[in-house]
Amino acid sequence: MIPLRTLIKARQGVLLDAISIFFIVSSFLFFSIQMFIFLPDISNPIALSMVMRCLICFSFLIGGIVLMMTTRTLNPYSPRFVDEHVSSDDMGLITVLTVIDLVMITLINFVTFQYTPLKAMFEITPNPIFSQVTFSFFVGITEEVVFRGALLTYASNISWSFVGIIISTLAWWAFHGGVYGLQAAPMTIIIGSGFVISASYVMAGNRLSVPMLPHGINNIGSYLAQTMIKTSPIASVVLKVIECLG
Repeated sequence: MIPLRTLIKARQGVLLDAISIFFIVSSFLFFSIQMFIFLPDISNPIALSMVMRCLICFSFLIGGIVLMMTTRTLNPYSPRFVDEHVSSDDMGLITVLTVIDLVMITLINFVTFQYTPLKAMFEITPNPIFSQVTFSFFVGITEEVVFRGALLTYASNISWSFVGIIISTLAWWAFHGGVYGLQAAPMTIIIGSGFVISASYVMAGNRLSVPMLPHGINNIGSYLAQTMIKTSPIASVVLKVIECLG
């Protein structure tokens, strides 16, 4: 059962588990490997762009962890700092909330007739598709450390959970607005998906793996959708029909 009452006042602090720790460590390793690959060709503007993106993600990860430590939302001395044994009930809750998040985000995308605009981030990157897809996944993990792990949890601790959800969603919207612009459709997607993911994080007892999974999976799907639009004749026809209907 999903505890809706947590939307008013949730537990104090971030709850890590094996899944979230694995994703955080993997993010550090992935961005390190990417920098190692592109640094020798740093004079190339494309390689420089990739290195800068990895540095930004590094700063987000480190900054998010530091913020969680300084605001005591991540307290190593708390007995509930890490859930060492993820039970079957926990996995069921994680699975249910992940599916709900993905369904809601997909509906929001469908209603606005938009694919999440990740195209600008990857269209000049000459990586193999595996590397690009992986990068899109770990970007989502990095954002969750900052916007849900640090900001939402701290705002919830000093006020109410629903206030933290609104604050983190607006901050997430402001961050993405600088990348995608302020058009109505992408902003609707960002605000809607941010609210859904934030609410699921709170309802799961601040378990950080819950928002990480749908965010990363959605980023992968968004990138693949952009690729399909440019490479698939069927997708191009479908897109033209949607444009005509719009």
